[in-house]
Amino acid sequence: MLCTLRLTCLRKSYEWEIVLFLLVRLNISELEIAEIAEALRSGWITTGPRTEMLECRLAAYIETGDSMVDCTSKEAISRYSQRVVCLNSATAAEEFNLRVLGIGSGDEVVVPAYTYTASASAAVHCVILGRR
Repeated sequence: MLCTLRLTCLRKSYEWEIVLFLLVRLNISELEIAEIAEALRSGWITTGPRTEMLECRLAAYIETGDSMVDCTSKEAISRYSQRVVCLNSATAAEEFNLRVLGIGSGDEVVVPAYTYTASASAAVHCVILGRR
């Protein structure tokens, strides 16, 4: 990958051109490729059993510090399910947090003045549209 950076000094009319060669080598193992292929073949891309397993394993790890907890057992599922939720974006997480806090129609939410629109969209959904 080639990247060119041009710098100009307006006071002295100097101009520099820096050419950077960015070499990126992906480190993806065969196991990761197989997992991705299995997920795609399952028909569940955004939610489903694999997401539920991830949520269970994250909850178990947070509670125990052990990454090898067997989350396929009924005991682990009943103990760790419903403690972690995986969402598709930070905007969805922000809206989820506002809903958990009970933010709704008539409440005031302060967001930065200089930001991306997604920062305010969760507040719009909860406050202006009055969705709970």
